[in-house]
Amino acid sequence: MRQLFTYILSPIALFAFIAAGTLTTLTGPFGTYLSMGLIERAVYWYTLIGASIIIAMPIRRYVDILLSDREFWLRASCTTVLFTLIFTPFLIGMNWLLLGVQTTDFMPIWKIYLVVVSVPLTVNPLVFIVLKIQREDVSPAGSATLPTALTEPERPRIFERLPERLGDDLLRLSVQDHFVCVHLAEGSEKLRMRFSDAISEVDGVPGLRVHRSHWVAKNGVAGHEFEGGKLILTLRDCAKIPVSRNYRADVEAAGLLANVATVASVQRDRPERKLALDLSV
Repeated sequence: MRQLFTYILSPIALFAFIAAGTLTTLTGPFGTYLSMGLIERAVYWYTLIGASIIIAMPIRRYVDILLSDREFWLRASCTTVLFTLIFTPFLIGMNWLLLGVQTTDFMPIWKIYLVVVSVPLTVNPLVFIVLKIQREDVSPAGSATLPTALTEPERPRIFERLPERLGDDLLRLSVQDHFVCVHLAEGSEKLRMRFSDAISEVDGVPGLRVHRSHWVAKNGVAGHEFEGGKLILTLRDCAKIPVSRNYRADVEAAGLLANVATVASVQRDRPERKLALDLSV
């Protein structure tokens, strides 16, 4: 519930509130342009748009989770259709309860649906532009002539699916049912996608797969230990990630196990002791 509340108060929701409220205030749909003054229209429409966002953002959240592996425009289209079908009856009922106005007396029902759907159809391209601006690495003038080493690296695609509040300090990916849990220093998020696709979208973040259900970032590993002969990685968020036998060699090659031989030797001599080492890599 807290994540949903944060989603409703996100910058995108605020932008949609301002853009849609301004658009409807200026155009005055449903006869409000003639029946209300500018200030009255602003109060009415910004209140209505606020209610619509409370309805729309959970819908958008659900669609983003359900279709997390699909492109923006498909998710936006599904959100628009669901929102229109739900919000139009809400609008008619609110006008009748609060204003005593039967909206269908002014226009046929199909036209009401058409007016409602026009708002997200107008706002979605603006949201897309804002997202694109936020996610693009803005280069200084003349950057095309700069050496590749001086330009900003491309941001991993996985971050496009995550709320900005989580930052970009990626620690690990884990499989949970049909979801991939993306764990960052500031929190975690569930994405409905294949694990292999998620790993391909963190390209650019130094890390490796250590188990069929786990991928770890190298800078997220804080140490390691052995439990019953099994290697366990300790991450900065205190998570314990098992390393399967198939990926053990990759973990060693990546330099994540300092003094493995020494640790194993001591472990055999003192099997009751659980060792945890801080890595210096």
